[in-house]
Amino acid sequence: MNPIVRGIVPTGILLVLGLICAAGAMAQTVSQAVFLPQQYYAGDIVEARVVVRGTVVPERDATQPLPSLPWVEVIDVFIVQRADGYEVRIRFQPFFVGTRRLPPIQLGEVTIDNVSAFVGSVLTEDDAAPAGMRDQLLLPGTRLLLILIVVAAIAVPTVVFVAGDWGRRTVRHLVRWYRERIPYRRFLRGLRVLSGRIHEIDAKRFYMDLQQLTREFMDRRFHAGLRAATTGELEDRLSRIGIPEDSRERLREMFEVADLVRYANRRVSLEERTAHLEDLRVITRELHRKKTEAPHVGA
Repeated sequence: MNPIVRGIVPTGILLVLGLICAAGAMAQTVSQAVFLPQQYYAGDIVEARVVVRGTVVPERDATQPLPSLPWVEVIDVFIVQRADGYEVRIRFQPFFVGTRRLPPIQLGEVTIDNVSAFVGSVLTEDDAAPAGMRDQLLLPGTRLLLILIVVAAIAVPTVVFVAGDWGRRTVRHLVRWYRERIPYRRFLRGLRVLSGRIHEIDAKRFYMDLQQLTREFMDRRFHAGLRAATTGELEDRLSRIGIPEDSRERLREMFEVADLVRYANRRVSLEERTAHLEDLRVITRELHRKKTEAPHVGA
């Protein structure tokens, strides 16, 4: 064969193969491109669904990086087979406003190109110039709070002026009513503590605490002056402040038993101590009630 002919044949074969490949590549056509959502703005995540018809199958190479430009970032690409070809789904995030062509995406022998995206703007034509400064916003409820403050500033002095002596007397009465009940509340609290320890302490400690509680209560509530009084002086001092005879006798008897236990080592049972504790609770409750109904008693 002629050497010239031998050189032309391989060249012709290569040219034919190149034309065939070019024809195959040209056979891939982008027939449709749909964007979801249809209206989107800068910074939104958008999905472009591009329908590709042709004989060459697009292939996604996981090792090949996706295009990432300052004005757009391609997040991912999926390939879905359709009856009439393939659908390439491109998820991207635009950072521009207006219309721009997405960068080409190589999928094996198929190149997705000529896909234009229109990115809307939240600004209207009237918003082209910066808006002027606005007044400072108030926190929710600020106006209501200011109204309440003004009303209180007017109402409180008015009420005090109108009430006058009646208001002051009422306040003094409430303060006195509260203070008069403090000794009784402390006394009941002390009785509860002593009742809870009745199984833990001996008889001497029990009656010592019982006498101390009684002396403090009678002094604070009735000003009886029992702190330094002996048992013999007890009945006389209770009589001076108007304590009924029955209550005086029962208190004197309890103090005498307490002295015998403390100084003569008299033995008392747990039942006797419990009975004295309950008896003292009943006596003081009745005295406190009568004192509340008749404040002048024991004053």
